[in-house]
Amino acid sequence: MKGKSHITNYLIITLIIIIPLACVLLSLLPVEVQRSLMLQTGEWNPLTFFTSIFIHINQDHLSGNIASFLIISILLYLVNWKAGSTHMLLTLMLLTIFLIPFTYNISFNFYTTFIIRESFISCGLSTAVAGLLGLTIPSLRVFLTKTVQNNFTLNYFALSLILLTISVITLSRILEVICMIIFITTLACSIILLLKTHQPITRLFKKDLYSKLIILATLLTLTVYYLLVYFFFPANIVTVEGSIIDVVGHLTGLFSGIVIGYIYVEL
Repeated sequence: MKGKSHITNYLIITLIIIIPLACVLLSLLPVEVQRSLMLQTGEWNPLTFFTSIFIHINQDHLSGNIASFLIISILLYLVNWKAGSTHMLLTLMLLTIFLIPFTYNISFNFYTTFIIRESFISCGLSTAVAGLLGLTIPSLRVFLTKTVQNNFTLNYFALSLILLTISVITLSRILEVICMIIFITTLACSIILLLKTHQPITRLFKKDLYSKLIILATLLTLTVYYLLVYFFFPANIVTVEGSIIDVVGHLTGLFSGIVIGYIYVEL
């Protein structure tokens, strides 16, 4: 078992290194070659459904995605390593980095080609990064299982985090009526659910030093998580060249990561 655990750890670390490296190496290719590897709607090239994940518009786009990828990947690894669930993490990372963006690219191409009939170029690691962000909540669910040992408390806590995620996403458009309603509703529901977990977590905090450290680690992880969510979802993300980043891809990645993570945890 220890041998398999070591192999899993090495594979995760290798994945964390290889993905940014691949993005950097592809950014060194001639502009014409990079453009041919981007997803262009209306063209059904299976290769670009995959290669576009690792191609970026410019250096700002590249550096932002790589930095976010490294931060969240390392954080997920530490949380799952401590929880003894690195095998789960490896499987979920592979699904999140490769399957979710690939599936989204196909859907995006179909929608833009046959529904709205407009031409777009799509690329970047952001859908995968958003998916990794989504894995944070189910990972924390596993991380707290041994310490909390109460499924109702854990489920209330996790649901409150999901609702709080939605409220953070709507912050950038809070002046819009619909977004304001969503923000207020999800924030209120999140607080209500958190209050249901208040007493068990308070007792846990008073228990011993180890429990205090677990709670502090959870709070630190959530601080990083919500900061990344906040910066990933402004009202409009525009590059220096004026290209608009596909925020729908971010939303798809984030909630796909949460759903896939929870399905795996429940199985």
